[in-house]
Amino acid sequence: MTTTSSKKISTMCILNITPDSFSDGNTHFTYNDFSSYLEKLINEKKEKKNTEIFILDFGAHSTAPFNNNISCDEELNRFEETLIRFFKENRNKNKNKWPEDIAISIDTYRPQVFHSIYNSIKKLSDNQNISFIWNDISGVVDEDVVDLLTKEKNVKYVLSYNRASLTNNREIGTAHLQHAKDMTPDELLEDIVKFFKSKLAFIDIWNSDKVFLDPCFGFAKTRNENQILLDNLDKIIEKFPLETKWLIGISKKSFLRKPSELGSRDPLVIEEIEKIHLDLLSKWIKQMPNNFFVFRVHNIEIVQNAYSLCH
Repeated sequence: MTTTSSKKISTMCILNITPDSFSDGNTHFTYNDFSSYLEKLINEKKEKKNTEIFILDFGAHSTAPFNNNISCDEELNRFEETLIRFFKENRNKNKNKWPEDIAISIDTYRPQVFHSIYNSIKKLSDNQNISFIWNDISGVVDEDVVDLLTKEKNVKYVLSYNRASLTNNREIGTAHLQHAKDMTPDELLEDIVKFFKSKLAFIDIWNSDKVFLDPCFGFAKTRNENQILLDNLDKIIEKFPLETKWLIGISKKSFLRKPSELGSRDPLVIEEIEKIHLDLLSKWIKQMPNNFFVFRVHNIEIVQNAYSLCH
């Protein structure tokens, strides 16, 4: 595992516990596959002995368009059979000292799922200083969010720009593309800035430093809108204070592919997507060297490579 040299760039590694995620479905779905990969990531981080916060993002429900939504019970069961089992088995082996420099992100739009996993890990872990992140793609900011940020000092929150949130229904899930509007560049940029500022006002100034803003590439957006975001991310970010934290996730997104290559697992297609990904990360790091970024990726090496290209 590599690390950047900037205190303003962090890596969030995606670890999906799903059979149907568009990029890595079924890769870590069984406990043996999951635990082996998780232990590998933890050990690599320990070997680096650096102070950079590394984030592991666990998701048990794929919200890729056209997948089926799963029940809350099914989502919790997937976590129980993998992440929670990992903590239970390590507790039995007296190995439950989770590293303080690895934050745990739970990717779910359901408050009850986050609370359940958060409370279970707190009970099972010997380390009570673990940092947690609720990675909520719903965009619905309500009392659940405010209460959590106010009461739990070690929890941060990802606020996602998702137009499906206008329904105030967290259960939109995989049907988010129904809310795509195909806005013009000016309309889209104005809407994103307005969305974030209004939601941050609701969260209030006392909790806003615990929030990551995520433009949420791919969610409730047309292919054209995603391209507008790629081209104009810096124009959005410049509307906010430098200390604002940004979560950017475009890893293996389908809009990076040519329309004729959608669904292809051809290694050459994957390689081309990763090259585009690398070039975009490098461009943003160079354009905005003083901003705070968390890059959400499948391949953790790509963040260091992007940083190296800029220096």
